[in-house]
Amino acid sequence: MPGKALGFTLDPAGRGAAGGGRFVLTRPSLRCPARGPYYSLNDAREPDWPQGLRRWVHDARRGLTPSRTKFSSRYVCALVADVHRTLLRGGWAGNPRPHLRLLYEAAPLAHVAEVAAAASGGLRGE
Repeated sequence: MPGKALGFTLDPAGRGAAGGGRFVLTRPSLRCPARGPYYSLNDAREPDWPQGLRRWVHDARRGLTPSRTKFSSRYVCALVADVHRTLLRGGWAGNPRPHLRLLYEAAPLAHVAEVAAAASGGLRGE
């Protein structure tokens, strides 16, 4: 359920409690765009993908999805960075391999995504 997500940026010159900078509120209402032109997925692992995902990526690169958006890949192999970009710009971030740790990777990022009005799924095969 969408709520209120806040975005903070580290100001390294700021005077934090431990002297190491401080976080400044820079996005008082963080909302993920409903659509975006990017997908974030490790293309090198394409042979491991389910057939439906292969078909979607093939079509998305060509603008053959219902939105007619031509998607392009943006993947840096850093889970938090990929999700952060998706929250700010919209699009799709995923990992079809089952190696994400539910407790401290998948569930917390899914919660942030849902609060920022993005969709999340796959925790129970959705």
